[in-house]
Amino acid sequence: MKDRKEKEHYGNLVSRLLLGAFFGGIIGFASGFVFDKISFLELEINNIISLMSFTVRFIYIILFFIAIFLFRDAKRLYQDYQKDDSSEELYITINKKGAFSLIFNSLTSILCFFCIILTANHLADFKLVALLLFLFDIIMTFIAIFFQGRLMKFYSDVRQIDIPLFPTVKEVTNNILQQDEAELLNEYKSSFLIVMSLSGYVLPAIEILLFIYSVLTRSIPFLGLIIVTVIHLYIMLMQFKSVRDYYK
Repeated sequence: MKDRKEKEHYGNLVSRLLLGAFFGGIIGFASGFVFDKISFLELEINNIISLMSFTVRFIYIILFFIAIFLFRDAKRLYQDYQKDDSSEELYITINKKGAFSLIFNSLTSILCFFCIILTANHLADFKLVALLLFLFDIIMTFIAIFFQGRLMKFYSDVRQIDIPLFPTVKEVTNNILQQDEAELLNEYKSSFLIVMSLSGYVLPAIEILLFIYSVLTRSIPFLGLIIVTVIHLYIMLMQFKSVRDYYK
């Protein structure tokens, strides 16, 4: 009887050990698999960031050269216009090329700052390539800022107005309000379409993407959510000012 109980005891012990080893193996395998997947995802994200930064750099270099080309072309046409200012079509072409050059240069500045933020995340690795790319983005940002001043100087010469090389928002607004009726109407229409598209399409699309990201990764993109929400609220709250000013 005693031997039987001991056999049952040892049998139960062996069964528990085997069962524990079985489930332990499953848990260990699953943990290792998940860890490998997480490491793989982190590696993939780093590769995506690196590829994205190189792609964006290539794009903003092209945009900057387009801005330079348009500026040189506009300056050449302006020299011809100074000799004979009777051509209205030439004046329109000069303003058009100058405005496009300003837009392309602004896009360059935005993408440079985007790359600075992306590359700054890898500076802690103390890699020479990351440091050189970071410095390249900063240098390109300062070059774009300097070129912005040249473009504003050219704009003031063509329009025969006194505007600072780096105007504030208030100074730009005052300059726009001094334009003729057709240009002012175009500015109002453009601003309205931009705000409506931003409020009705762009921001809701970003909010949906943030929601999908939070569901898939089970993490809240807190900063991105706050920024998008603040911008959306700002646009909607400014409607109060618009209604108040119109119906006062």
